[in-house]
Formats: sequence, structure tokens, C-alpha cells
Amino acid sequence: MAEWVDSISKMVKSARVSYTFNNFDQCTSAELDSWDGSQWEAEEDNLKITFHYEEYDDGTDSTESINKVLSHEAFQIYPNPSHDQLNIKMDQKKISHIQITDLSGRIIFESQSALNAAEVTVPVHNLANGIYLLQLQSGDQKGVRTFVIQH
Repeated sequence: MAEWVDSISKMVKSARVSYTFNNFDQCTSAELDSWDGSQWEAEEDNLKITFHYEEYDDGTDSTESINKVLSHEAFQIYPNPSHDQLNIKMDQKKISHIQITDLSGRIIFESQSALNAAEVTVPVHNLANGIYLLQLQSGDQKGVRTFVIQH
């Protein structure tokens, strides 16, 4: 038994990973070192991973993207919590599309055609108790709200 433990302890080495970061706190490399009993050393076939970062431009104007988000005040949902129906109302625009998902992202309800209405009522009596996400679209603007079903 002692010989077996001795041979295992010779095979098992301590290891550490050294990380290098740039001025933007991005990891640029990771290097694996092993402990030889007295000091940390890079082995001959040492594992070294290098990370490269490139600036990404998706071609959109970031202020234009912000303008495409509906403000919290732009539409109302009520009652919340709900048990029978959910009313969705926009003050100055028209609702073009509605989607309801559960928290796992599964689509529960989606309008099939362009609604083009300032107020919409969605039946929710068949939904289980829980928290849901309402995604609303008006033209090229989108908004998201959470609502609760409580029977």
C-alpha cells in the first residue's frame, strides 16, 4: 500500500495558472506552471493560451438604438397582477406586435398580425401562476415589461 501511495504522489503535481491582463482589465494570456517541490516552473510543453481582442462595430449608431427602446411611461399594462385578462395601452402610439414569454424564454402568446391599435386586451386566464415578460412593438420601437399571473 505504501508503494502505491508513493507512486501516486509522484504522479500528482501541484499546478497554478498565471493570468496576464491589459490596461482594460481584459485577460490577454493564461499560462500553466507546475511545482517541482521547491519552485514554480514552466514545463517544456507548457500550456499557454493567448487572447486577442478586437474592437467590434456593428454599424449601428448607439444613440439610434437607444431611441428604439420604448420608455416605461410610453405604455401601461394593467391589472398587474392579473388573473383573467391583461390590458395593454399606449398613450401616443399604436401597438403593432405583442409577444408574451415565460422566464425560460418559451413563447406563450404572440400576435399573428399587425395590431395597429392603441389599446389591446389579451386573455391570460389559461396561464399558470408566475412571472411573465410582455414584449411590445410600436413601429421600430420595442419595450419589455414583466407581469404576474395570480389566480
